Amino acid sequence: GERNVTAEEIQAYQDTTKESGVEEIPDSDEEENPKKKQKKSVTIVSKNDEKGTSAIEVAASKADGGIPSFWLTALKNNEVTEGMITERDIPALECLTNVTASYIDKSHTRKGFELQFHFSENEYFTNTVLTKQYLNEDDLMSEDPDVDQIKGCEIDWKSPEKKLTVMMKTKKQRHKGGKGFRTVQREEKCPSFFNFFAFNSIDPEADIEELEDELEDYDEQLEMDFEVGSTFFSRLVPHAVQYYSGKSVEIIAASLMEGMGGMEDMNYDEEDEEEDEESEDETPAPRTLR
Repeated sequence: GERNVTAEEIQAYQDTTKESGVEEIPDSDEEENPKKKQKKSVTIVSKNDEKGTSAIEVAASKADGGIPSFWLTALKNNEVTEGMITERDIPALECLTNVTASYIDKSHTRKGFELQFHFSENEYFTNTVLTKQYLNEDDLMSEDPDVDQIKGCEIDWKSPEKKLTVMMKTKKQRHKGGKGFRTVQREEKCPSFFNFFAFNSIDPEADIEELEDELEDYDEQLEMDFEVGSTFFSRLVPHAVQYYSGKSVEIIAASLMEGMGGMEDMNYDEEDEEEDEESEDETPAPRTLR
């Protein structure tokens, strides 16, 4: 998948590579032989040309300006989404050209949001866009509206063999007459990033007795799915370049410090510390799921 690159993103990427150098603590041999001491740098997942020019600079010089495997690399550099990707998913995710996020209703942002995953033509499915929606109850007076419904989408796989969410298993069955065997193929579910689009919340009007099998571990699946959706909406989409370049650790650290009041609040003296002990910080409750 390729993504257009801007001048600001090129500068951000170059600043990242300049700042990412780290020095290894020498062992006893290095202390005796200082010449052996070498600097090591953070490895960034990207394709380089023969002269070592970074992929982002090569992309900027091209007419289409696309960065190869931009979103695949960003997803691999995020701690929530990296575990969702299997080896079978990689060729398909290399065709992911863009991920966008938008509110269902811009005038009432509490009603929820939608994620759109844009794909170039590929050998796996015919969809050009895969979507995931998170809908909130229409309770605009609530500070923390509940997520009322989660909607995935159907993937139009080009063939059973290209369906990444299942494995085709070949089994032998005895004929009903008891003579001989026949070979049959069956689909068995398997881990895949694309299972993310298959998950839907249960319709509140559905018959619970008929959904007994689906209710097993349902609450846990709901929480995990909402965490992935929130990660895309609030972190991956707005900070995609930083995740691509491997600079996402700084984003996480900055957000943690912002939640703690910033660096300045950490440089308090003893009097401030005593005052802090007497007062309790109130942390807003996270959004809940029904």
